Formats: sequence, C-alpha cells, structure tokens
Amino acid sequence: MKSNLLLLGPACLLALLALSVTGLSFQYVQLTRKLNRSQATLAQIELRQNRLKALVNECLEFSQTNASILPILQSIGIKPTQPSPSSTTSQPAAH
Repeated sequence: MKSNLLLLGPACLLALLALSVTGLSFQYVQLTRKLNRSQATLAQIELRQNRLKALVNECLEFSQTNASILPILQSIGIKPTQPSPSSTTSQPAAH
C-alpha cells in the first residue's frame, strides 16, 4: 500500500506538468498567430507610407516646374510658407 502512495505523488506531478505544457503550447500558438496578423498589418502600413512618400516627392518635383501647386503643398504642411521680404528686417551686426 505504501508503494502505491509513493507512486501517486510523482504521477500527479507528471499530470500537472503535462497540463501546464499543453496550456503553454496553446498560448504559444495563439500568440504566434496574432504576431503573424500584426506583421501583415505592419507590412500594409509600410507599403502605404512608401506610396505616400513617393507621391509627396512627385508633388515637390512638380512644384519646381509649376508653382500653382505651391499653395496646396503649403496648406497641408509639405512645403513651408516663404516669409514675405517686408517682414524680414536686416539688423546690422553689433561690434
């Protein structure tokens, strides 16, 4: 009878360990799937960013030959507004 009790402890410990490994394996699979979905979303975002940067660069190149697009670029903050010459006063350097 005593040998049965000695085997019961390790058997319960082994069962608990098996359940723990099963739970951790399930969690690993779920997190890996979530990571794959996140990576796909990130790839889509990066693709959109690259396309937008290319479009902005094209607009800036176009503004070199056609100044009519400058107000639009300035309104959305791509190209800074140029200060008017009357607002800038040159001050003599102090000696």
